[in-house]
Order: sequence, then C-alpha cells, then structure tokens
Amino acid sequence: MSKRLRKKNALRRINSAFSNVTLEDGISLHETVEIDHYRAVPKSSKARDQDEVNDWRKLLGSTVIQELCWIGGIHFFDAKGFRFHIPAYLSLAVRRTLNGDIFQSMISCLVEPAEYRRDGFEVFDGAQRKAIFEAIMYLHDFEIYPLDEQEMAGAKRYWG
Repeated sequence: MSKRLRKKNALRRINSAFSNVTLEDGISLHETVEIDHYRAVPKSSKARDQDEVNDWRKLLGSTVIQELCWIGGIHFFDAKGFRFHIPAYLSLAVRRTLNGDIFQSMISCLVEPAEYRRDGFEVFDGAQRKAIFEAIMYLHDFEIYPLDEQEMAGAKRYWG
C-alpha cells in the first residue's frame, strides 16, 4: 500500500474511532499548565474555559498543542484528558505538523508509558486502540519515527 493511502487510512481510522469522544471531566490542555505549576485545579477553572472540550478536531487548526510543549501538555493529562487529546496529537504527527519535542513526548507516552499512564489506557476501546496502533505503525514504517525493539514491543503490547 502506498504511503499516501496509508496516511489517509490512518487519519480516517483516528477520526472514526474518536469521533464521539469529548473531554467529559478529564483534564484540559490549559489545566495541564496549572498542574505543572503545582496548582490545584478546581472542577470549574478559568484554565479550562480557554480550552476545547467537545471536539478534539478543533485542536488540529490551533497552535495550542505546539505552544504547550515545555510547560503542561501531554504528560499531565488524566485518562480522559489523554483519550480526548491523543487523536489530535496523532493526527498532527501523521500529517507531519507536530513539533519534534512534542512528537517525542507523545511517542514515549504511547510506547513506553509511565505506570500511571498505563492504568489510564483502560478507557480506550478496541477501535481506538487499533487507530493508535495504525498511526504508530505508519510513523514507524515510513521512518517518520522509527521504533527501536523496546518501543515496538510496547506499541504491540499496549495497542496492537
């Protein structure tokens, strides 16, 4: 299968598998900044008011994911926040518009996750797991992010 077709299929699978996912009561992007600064985040926070909570696709045209690289971001999401934001991160990675540091953090969270992150993987359903695995394999197969043996084992263990 051609690279172009694989890319299109990976993006389609992500979109389909995560189409109805909302943030619910999960941690939002700007709330991750508060957490990184060791601040308590109340249920109704001003930080959350800045963020998209209903449609992760709206993050694709925003720069906020790129802006929250060094403070907050992917390492500070709870399970629901991670499930809501990971399709945007993956879509941007497949499209090759995700900055290198954020890209590396995203891959690490998926294939070599900390224990607290692995526990949160339970919120993903089968279609979402397949979408994540297909995106990771696309990134690997086309050398956008070649996985080493340990990372490949993690990708298969958690998503494959």
